[in-house]
Amino acid sequence: SRPHLSIPVVVLAILSLLFLRKNREALVRGALVLVVVGVILAPWVFRNAIAFHRFIPLSSQGGLGLWAGWAIGTSGTWEDTSEDAALVSALGDTNPAVFEGTEPEKGQAFGAAAWDAMKTRGPFGCFRWALWKGWLYVRPWEAFYGIHSALMLCTVLAALGVRRKPWSLAQVLAWAIWLGLGAAAILTFYLGRYRFIATPALCFLAAVPVERAVRNWMDTWIKQSAT
Repeated sequence: SRPHLSIPVVVLAILSLLFLRKNREALVRGALVLVVVGVILAPWVFRNAIAFHRFIPLSSQGGLGLWAGWAIGTSGTWEDTSEDAALVSALGDTNPAVFEGTEPEKGQAFGAAAWDAMKTRGPFGCFRWALWKGWLYVRPWEAFYGIHSALMLCTVLAALGVRRKPWSLAQVLAWAIWLGLGAAAILTFYLGRYRFIATPALCFLAAVPVERAVRNWMDTWIKQSAT
């Protein structure tokens, strides 16, 4: 229910309209995925409306997500270090709502601070910072989360391995997961464990297209060797 993790759903809707519009069966399945997501989130939306008397479609931590990725002094990531805690404490000194307000009020306080930080960085500074966070997402090394580098390769092969049209829903889902999490890292903040939770889904979705791509490559290589 975290707002910054809902971005893959938006990416899925866009990719489905672009690549599945001529594949009725896949488009229906993609729409079903979106409907299921909506049904799962519905109780949370109603709960927020009753508890806070306002429309909060997901959690109230959208502002916190923006602030964690854009505040002056952050690294673009968030790992609950002492430096991160010091940034929160400093913000709380200037805005008591960070510690004393309701959850929506805390979210608004963090969100306002995030926008102030963006204004301080300026357009060019924000662009450079977005590139840095994109690099955090695609860099090939990390002690625990580096396995995603292999998954990125699998995802690319999944898209290129099946050359026939229309695209399959599995391909679109794989791209939506990877691109959506990348967009979340750039627009909000990068957090390795969010990237890692996509591991099983990407492996599953990429398996068949990658296997077909390898088989096509081997068939081509055998034919060329025979001649």
